[in-house]
Amino acid sequence: MNNYRLLFASVFALLYLSACNTTPLQDTSQVTSDVSARDYVRGGNGRHGSIVQWGGRIISVRNLERSSEIEILSFPLDKQGKPETSKKNQGRFLLRIEGFLEPEDYSVDRHVIAVGKTTELVDGKVGEADYRYPVLQAIDVRLIEPRRSFDYPRIRFGVGVGISL
Repeated sequence: MNNYRLLFASVFALLYLSACNTTPLQDTSQVTSDVSARDYVRGGNGRHGSIVQWGGRIISVRNLERSSEIEILSFPLDKQGKPETSKKNQGRFLLRIEGFLEPEDYSVDRHVIAVGKTTELVDGKVGEADYRYPVLQAIDVRLIEPRRSFDYPRIRFGVGVGISL
């Protein structure tokens, strides 16, 4: 009977740990982690072809003839790979993905993380203002739930009743 409990606990632990993984690439050794979308624009053409992991909040989605393009407001990523939207944004970027994306799935204000190859800078507009967008050709893309205040350990002292939604 104890062997079954040990087996069940082991399987449960493996499933739980695998469900916590939010890093898109299995091998992150090739990912450049110190370059933000804003840094890429400032650095010019010297970083084309770098593999980066960026994330943020979806601004818009456009389906083209053979691919889709997502405009994303970039934020720094936390240790779990989730965008920290409470921090200052790091500029905007365009994420290009082969094939059709369902706009309902990739709707405005959803959070996304992506690993991809930087390919070029393109001129566009944000409202009436000119803007230079870095373009990321997607390797792996994941929609994620935004960070919540109770995602991290909390320590509290005192006596009382608390309700978390």
